[in-house]
Amino acid sequence: MRKLLTILALLQAMALPATAATLEGDSVTIHLFAEFSWGTYTRTVGPGEDGDISSLSYDLNAGPDGDLFTLRSKGAYCGLNCSTPPTPVVWTLLGLDFVGGQPLTDFEIVQGFSDATVSFTDSSVTITYTDDSLSPGIFFQGRFVTEPLSAVPLPASFPLVLAGLGGLGLLRRKQRRSQLSS
Repeated sequence: MRKLLTILALLQAMALPATAATLEGDSVTIHLFAEFSWGTYTRTVGPGEDGDISSLSYDLNAGPDGDLFTLRSKGAYCGLNCSTPPTPVVWTLLGLDFVGGQPLTDFEIVQGFSDATVSFTDSSVTITYTDDSLSPGIFFQGRFVTEPLSAVPLPASFPLVLAGLGGLGLLRRKQRRSQLSS
């Protein structure tokens, strides 16, 4: 009886939380606008940086969990649009299909320009900022936040089964005691 209860407890404990969702292997379409259209690019997300545009490189699965979008300047440049008066730079990431089919629920700016704004749907992100002179290195990072996989729900009958097994165990114990005393 104890073995059975131990096994049931271990099975319940094995319902571990899911890992972070990434875009690994996904084809993502990027539309870039900075005073004029810089074009539309489709890239398959893989290890390392996923592409270059002018003096910038981008990575769609950066970070230890693969959930960061990163923009990096390759040198001390103006960026994509340092016109006077400044006009916004707009990155639109389309067709975000996360491993496991999880929808995007948020996009958090981790590092970026003070005027950066973000809008998103469950499969796209639009990032807008005013360009400036850039130093070499990462100048923007944002984290894709997906809906976590729900844990397997506890069946309604599970507590009833445990109560029934406990009752059978008590009944068996009572029968053994009565046999020993007679």
